[in-house]
Amino acid sequence: MLLDKLLDNIGVGVQPFAICRVRRGWRLQMAEVGEVHLHFVVQGRGCVLSGGGFRARVAPSSLVLIPPRVKHRIEPEGIAEHEVGVHEAICHATPTGFDEVIAGEGPPGLVMTCGRLTATYGGVLGLFDQLREPLVESFADLPDVRSLFDQLLREQDAGVPGAARMTRALMEQCLIHLFRRLHGRQEKGLPWLAAFGHPGFARVVHLILSDPAAPHTLDSLAAVAGMSRSAFSEHFHAAFGRSAVELLRETRLRLGARLLQTSDLPVKAIASRVGYSSRSHFSRAFKHAYGSDPARFRAAE
Repeated sequence: MLLDKLLDNIGVGVQPFAICRVRRGWRLQMAEVGEVHLHFVVQGRGCVLSGGGFRARVAPSSLVLIPPRVKHRIEPEGIAEHEVGVHEAICHATPTGFDEVIAGEGPPGLVMTCGRLTATYGGVLGLFDQLREPLVESFADLPDVRSLFDQLLREQDAGVPGAARMTRALMEQCLIHLFRRLHGRQEKGLPWLAAFGHPGFARVVHLILSDPAAPHTLDSLAAVAGMSRSAFSEHFHAAFGRSAVELLRETRLRLGARLLQTSDLPVKAIASRVGYSSRSHFSRAFKHAYGSDPARFRAAE
């Protein structure tokens, strides 16, 4: 049930996918990006490499997630005698409209679907914020995942109304399969997944995201979790990469930004609605987070 609550609140953003072909004897150096970089292996076998000596084998139906701003390389099996950067590789549009990246010359090696995504819980908590090295998972035993990527590419190619929304929905399904697979495994790159197995943490996160304006304190949230203040602080930060109070502040300010964009409410009313006792307190916190005060932020939208 806790995993169901998590999955019900996933938000996914997806950028257009491309087809990457890495020829045998070549290695493709991927660019650093600000989002999670995703690869799904369609054909061939090889390795993903990144800093710190990370090396993982991939095969058809391997799903690879690369943390934001992490350099990585991809090579087919065999000896890679040449390396090319993604911006130096041949890139062209296929007859069906996809961008196709071809690294090197020679016999076929790896063929992958490549793209970028964001994934959040409740629009605030980044599900891959603490991922520090590539995550590789095989779905060779689950043809449904390959089918989802096939559908995703067809939707992207179709250019029909609702294609973007359908693409996000298909990617959500892919992530659900991933989180189901990882649930209970104590995946070190996703400590929040294990934390959601703790009913107290699940209650706290749900409470913050569903009612951020309530007068929450560290003590009150620790009580909801059924833990001492010190134990709650230590374990929450380890699981989510920020304190519960920091998550509360992020949630309040994210809601405030949304109200500034979508409503005509006065700034003072928005401040009160998101849990700030005064307009000035809200404005200072907002400017620190967004780089401009609420009035200028609203005017710029």
